[in-house]
Amino acid sequence: MAPSTQQSLHAAVLEENVICPYCQENTVILPAANYRPIFVECGVCGKQFIAERMKKGIQVLKVEGAPCCSDPDRRAIETGLGDED
Repeated sequence: MAPSTQQSLHAAVLEENVICPYCQENTVILPAANYRPIFVECGVCGKQFIAERMKKGIQVLKVEGAPCCSDPDRRAIETGLGDED
């Protein structure tokens, strides 16, 4: 098998179908391999939501309703990656 074919098959295996929390339509995502939450843009409505790999599947959240540990932007602040005195 050629390397490019092998890479595309590997990427296809990692894709997940999820339901957009805004429009309730199926959209395909490529979740982070390290269980970190990521921002995803819905392929149907175009709104941005959060996808987080869990032990059993993918959790999707609306940005405005997500806890700080699930929001990629706020996660760095909450986990202590900011400056402290």
